[in-house]
Amino acid sequence: MIRRGARGLAASLLLALPLAAEPRLEPLGGELRLARENAERFRARYCLEHEVTGLSFDRPIERMRASHWRPSDPAWSLEVAADGSAVLARPDGAPFLCAALELEVFTERPEASYYAFSPFGDGGVSVYTGYLIPRARRDGDWRATALAAAYVARPGERVVTRAADQLAEQFVYFGPQAPVEAAGLRAIVDPAMPAAARSRLLDTLPQVGALLARDFGFRPASPHLVFLATELDAFDGYSIKGGTLPGQILFSVKGREAAAEMAREPLRYARLAAHELFHLWQEEVWLGALGDDHPWVHEGSAEALAIEALRRADALDEGGYDRAWRDTESACAGQLERTSVHAGPGAGFFDVVYPCGALVNRLAGELLDAGDPGRGLVRLWRAAAARPEAERRGPSEPHFFATLSAFGVSEQRLAALRALLDWSGERPGFEERLSALRAPVAEPGGGAPRPGA
Repeated sequence: MIRRGARGLAASLLLALPLAAEPRLEPLGGELRLARENAERFRARYCLEHEVTGLSFDRPIERMRASHWRPSDPAWSLEVAADGSAVLARPDGAPFLCAALELEVFTERPEASYYAFSPFGDGGVSVYTGYLIPRARRDGDWRATALAAAYVARPGERVVTRAADQLAEQFVYFGPQAPVEAAGLRAIVDPAMPAAARSRLLDTLPQVGALLARDFGFRPASPHLVFLATELDAFDGYSIKGGTLPGQILFSVKGREAAAEMAREPLRYARLAAHELFHLWQEEVWLGALGDDHPWVHEGSAEALAIEALRRADALDEGGYDRAWRDTESACAGQLERTSVHAGPGAGFFDVVYPCGALVNRLAGELLDAGDPGRGLVRLWRAAAARPEAERRGPSEPHFFATLSAFGVSEQRLAALRALLDWSGERPGFEERLSALRAPVAEPGGGAPRPGA
């Protein structure tokens, strides 16, 4: 049974694997034609500008290429490595200009990466193109490619994506729906999604976008594209997973209990959507670098700002807002019984970074504004985003604490907050540390009057 409440992989912003190519070699041009042939199969035809002797698909994914990819010409060879990467070539090693693959729709959940295909209840499907970007072997060297693309839907369907003429890392929808236009976004929402969850989402996202514009001066160059896919008969239990790419968010909702869960908690989906929208802001402001050292920074800030955004959008009343933070604090305490925030991701407990990262952000907000920690949190990240570009590059954790220090927060408080990131233990010890962090001290406050800053 899939674990209940599986979290979205917002860390997906940082999981894209760069293609390993010799920097002195120019990428090879050409085109991919990706055509949907029927509900369960696509055909990918690659044609290069120069002859090559192999195409290498380096982004790993468990099982998919071994079981669901095959050369269109059965005489060709597709060699799949243990990690799921693969090389397509002629068996005699002869050069070629064009090669084709038959791709069966593969909907299994990969570890720490994107779904390759996300079905919709309308018969459509979203394809993640990152697994389809090849390197090409020419004159014995593996070189990157820069390919144009033609995405071809079936009759009666359309293609919706960010860059419709490029093979770029993106989500591409093949299906009958036209996007729903709202302020700052275009959305394709699975008709199988419960009406309450759909309404919450489409009402909340534009308001989060308005908050980003008002409080952070962030206005995307073009409307964000949001896909919400469901596969409600996939398995018992449920999984709700989100992923972001530049200008795009994809949510995949799977499992026989998912519809009931969304009907019970429609706001949960809006919160996850807000979380992902903050990741798009992070990606643009920090040029993809935020969180490359410790994921609690970008995950925790997105989680904390999402809660604050829902309050400001009136989706959470004060009671609901307080409950959200009590639940976050309790969830963090439970996670810290088995790992610390710093050690968790490497030890296989990535989920610790969500509630505990959010709590660290909340504590920082309290240090800046005891009366309204949410306002303090927004002040913190507005200041962080306004720092010179050179200071916004590189590791994120020093950036977080340097911004907090610039408000005048004492070294004593900063040290205590840092120490929480390496601590793990039973709940009483956790509560003791929170009490110490929140206790008044005699020294003067920092960026805002606050006993204990």
